[in-house]
Amino acid sequence: MDPTPDVPAVTAPSERLVARLWEEQRPLRLPLSTTDGEVIEVVYRGRRRWDRGPDFAGALIAWPGARLSWGEVEVHVRSSDWWAHGHHRDPRYQEVMLQVVLWDDSPSPARRVDGTPVPVVALARFLAIPLEELLLSPEPDAPVPIPCWPGSPEDGGLVTLLEGCGRDRLAGKAAQFEADLTCSSPDQLLYRGIAEALGYSRNSVAFRRLVGLVPLELLLACREDTEAVLMGAAGLLPSQRGLPIDGDPHVDLLEARWMRGEERSMVGGMSALEWEFFRVRPTNFPTRRLAALACVVTQWPEEGLAAQLEGMALSLEPRLLPRRLEGILLRGGDLSYWRSRCDFGVGLGSPVDLVGRQRAAEVAVNVFLPFLVAWAAHLGDPRLGRRVWEAYGLYPKRGDNELTRYMATHIMGAPRPRVARSASRQQGLLHLYWHWCERKRCAECPVRSWPFSRRRDRRAN
Repeated sequence: MDPTPDVPAVTAPSERLVARLWEEQRPLRLPLSTTDGEVIEVVYRGRRRWDRGPDFAGALIAWPGARLSWGEVEVHVRSSDWWAHGHHRDPRYQEVMLQVVLWDDSPSPARRVDGTPVPVVALARFLAIPLEELLLSPEPDAPVPIPCWPGSPEDGGLVTLLEGCGRDRLAGKAAQFEADLTCSSPDQLLYRGIAEALGYSRNSVAFRRLVGLVPLELLLACREDTEAVLMGAAGLLPSQRGLPIDGDPHVDLLEARWMRGEERSMVGGMSALEWEFFRVRPTNFPTRRLAALACVVTQWPEEGLAAQLEGMALSLEPRLLPRRLEGILLRGGDLSYWRSRCDFGVGLGSPVDLVGRQRAAEVAVNVFLPFLVAWAAHLGDPRLGRRVWEAYGLYPKRGDNELTRYMATHIMGAPRPRVARSASRQQGLLHLYWHWCERKRCAECPVRSWPFSRRRDRRAN
């Protein structure tokens, strides 16, 4: 166990500093070793994360004996912070393979939920300059990665590659919908898909559990109580969370409807602890997302959403379909209460729509279009399938996210390159990340191999 020096509070090191040391691997004397004496080689430091959970995802570490492991890295100032932050009880930290700290001050090793010990690397003894000097030095600019694509970002080959990967991603999602159609109704699948997409990555699992407890059929039978049933089943009503909110007419109405409704005895209940608020933007709080889902359900078409989507795809020009699909998430409903609040009793600085156009586009691209491809195959309707694929190719870019910016920077050297200005190319970036980048399967990645195979083909001709 390393001694922990007393550092003046004004210059006390932070987790940000430790994360910077790990990410840049300087100014450190390499190789690093764990507190148990195992020398490690950092093949890939991992992708910096900003949500709740480990600080670095997808790290690749070489251990003694030519053992290679992939997993997550958690950063702290002191090793005892693992216990102080409760990570030993948090399933989100189950994939952590290394704890990186400045000082090792814990008498017992860090352990995951299942009891597995987590090796520790204490960086203080590897510093190439005194800590005091490091604390007073200005923070350097973030290193710019060398782009993986060997040619120009405007290369037509890169466009072809990204669009091909985008088609593969849509086809994979459609295949899952097609398989699910054998055991679920089309509208229930759409309801589940919308809910998971509204939950983002932070709350998608909780939304999936909720729609399993509260099926669409039940909500359609009590449309005026939809918000109350969803909030109550989710365990997020003020009375369920001990929130002292009195005299709010909207809250009183929801509480009354939940207490008197027969649905209360028909659905299983969730706990508020299953929902993630930490490091979630207030406008994306699960309470607002549940309200948005309630608005969608209260306006569910009588003929069914699957039938409505099919009709839109067959009757509209493919270039007009994207806006109409997004409109399903953007249309009316009583939004007055939630436009100005992020949670019960917590206001927003200014009114904000429950669902923005970028999130509506993500639902359209990740739920509606793949569902329609699956539905066309299910019905044996090639015309429907062709029109959906054409609309996908014409779908404009609506916005970026953390992963698309990360992938664009690593492939092309810029977070928002012009070459990725369509939805299908953005989806191609995500396909590349989840299939190759996340596990650092660089030797198999088509970004590395595609240009060279094309050149060989040209020379052969």
